Amino acid sequence: VTALTPLAADVVITGHDREEVGLLIFPSPAAKALSVAELGERIRAALLAMRQDGGTGSSQAPSRARLLTEPPSTDAGEMTDKGYINQGAVLRLRNSEVIALYSNVPDERTVRL
Repeated sequence: VTALTPLAADVVITGHDREEVGLLIFPSPAAKALSVAELGERIRAALLAMRQDGGTGSSQAPSRARLLTEPPSTDAGEMTDKGYINQGAVLRLRNSEVIALYSNVPDERTVRL
């Protein structure tokens, strides 16, 4: 989340069963003020910076990210009582977003390196 400040309110890590690490991003209010194209370029730059700063390859640094349009749902169990993201619930309930993240079909809400 720190590497994506001020664009991400929170993130969920994906790729546990895939060849690449990815992120589902819950945008911050600052991110919502940007166009999708500008936001995508800033996220791309942040992903590249994470890779360069960490000196790691695709197995340890995210190589793709997807912007979510809906905030996490407390009622659906995506948020804990203490306000933390329940990553397992988000991954399960937003499986279609994970599929889109790893799809080869171009989508303006998905950033790939």
